[in-house]
Amino acid sequence: MKHKWKKTDYDKRKIDDFAYEAGEYHNGPRCVRCGAGFCQHCHPERYDEACSPKAKHKEASNDKNLNGAAIALGKFVTRRK
Repeated sequence: MKHKWKKTDYDKRKIDDFAYEAGEYHNGPRCVRCGAGFCQHCHPERYDEACSPKAKHKEASNDKNLNGAAIALGKFVTRRK
């Protein structure tokens, strides 16, 4: 079974690309079944991964590059602590 991504409030046919956020330029979809979310810029391949609704994710990010600095949208971005 694939993820069921949260849809936007204004158009229920479109995936809400801001349902998951993890800092500057790190946003993406979040699954309404299991809670999984990821940065669409860092991991676009994760749209098609399998959903595991029994595994309810607290923070479903595998974005290890969010610690310290990240390259996003062609810019070097540093995170403030």
